[in-house]
This record gives sequence, structure tokens and C-alpha cells, in this order.
Amino acid sequence: MSRHCAIVGMDVTAALGAGIEEVWAQMMRGSCGIRPMRRLPHGRYTTDFAAEVPSSVEAALRAKGGPNEDSLAYLMALATCRRMLRSLAGGPERIASARTGLVLTTTKAEVGQLERLAAAPGAEVGQRHNAYVLARDVAAALGLTGPVVSVSNACASGLIGIIQAAQLLRRGDAEMMVVVGVDVLAEFILAGFSALNALSAGPCRTGSGRRGGCRPTSVVACPYRSRPYAI
Repeated sequence: MSRHCAIVGMDVTAALGAGIEEVWAQMMRGSCGIRPMRRLPHGRYTTDFAAEVPSSVEAALRAKGGPNEDSLAYLMALATCRRMLRSLAGGPERIASARTGLVLTTTKAEVGQLERLAAAPGAEVGQRHNAYVLARDVAAALGLTGPVVSVSNACASGLIGIIQAAQLLRRGDAEMMVVVGVDVLAEFILAGFSALNALSAGPCRTGSGRRGGCRPTSVVACPYRSRPYAI
């Protein structure tokens, strides 16, 4: 017999702030979270703009994490999950009485650790560039006792993570699942999209006929279409 699943809580940490209420208020004011980058050098890539978490949010996260915690991805995921759990009826105690697991979705996890290792081979860095290690550490900090899964499937990661969680619930492997998606801005990611010509020099303008980005690099003929398409 099929088991129905429902989303019972949510939260967000993003370029417009931390928490559902803050982000919604900023959206209603017409605020834009795409600003000149502050954590990465300007003039090196196609754009100098990105959607970074505000400096005040990052500072608060790092203050809570302590001087020895260098993974912003971990701090963002953990803080977002904790706010979401506090918003549930019954609060964090609710997960203690259930087999609650975690699905963490990400594209590159804490890729900054790999960047530091590439710059200084042999340096001591954390292991949270591994998506499963990142997921395991977040689950442990939350005290979750159910299954822990990491999903890294580029832009589809979030949707796949929700599907994975639903499947675990329907199989009876868990009673509740937390799904969290996290990525941080890093030079590796910016360099990749810049090399693909997929970035606009200014803030993106979704749906605008005057938007930039994604310039075709070649054209091929497709036998199933009447006109060529760009790749």
C-alpha cells in the first residue's frame, strides 16, 4: 500500500537573508540578492556579480561555528535545518522520538577545501568536499538517527533529493526525513561557468529579451528539427 508523504516544515538561507520571513520580506520589497562579489577577486571571470549570503549572515554563522570551523557549507546547512526543526509542531524533540534521516543535496559541497589543497599540496584541510561526509556531519550535529544520503546531480540535485526522501519514507526506512540543499560560491564553480560562456557580465535578468549569458560556441544540425540549434 502506498504511503503518502507531506512537507511539514521549511526554511532558507540565501542571498536575501536567513529565514523564511526575512527572505520573503526582502522579495516583497523588490530587493536583489545579486551583488558585486566580496569573497572572490574581481576582473578574473566573465562577471563580478554573484548571489552570496550577506556578510552579516556569514559573520553570524562563523561566530556560532567557532574559530576552528572553516566550512561555510556545513554552517549554512546546519543553521537552516535547525531553524526548520524549531518551526515544527513539537520542535526538535519531535525528531528525537522518530527515526529521522537526512538527504543533503549539493553540486560541489565544500569545494573551497579542494581549492586550498590545490594551492598548497599537503596542507591539512577538512573532508567536507566529499558530499557524504558533509551530510554525515550535519546529521550528527542534529542528532538524527535515520538514514543519511548525499545527492550530487548538478542542477537536479534538489528535486532528486526530495524524491529520495519520499522513497525512504514509503519503504518504511524512516519516519521523517530532512532534505537540505547547499552550495557555496567558489572560484572552481565560477571558473567553470565562465569557461562555458554561461554568465552575464551584470546581474541576471531572467525572462528578459535583453538578458546576457550563454553565448553559443558551436552549431550542429539535428535530423529531428527543422532548424539547427546551438550547443
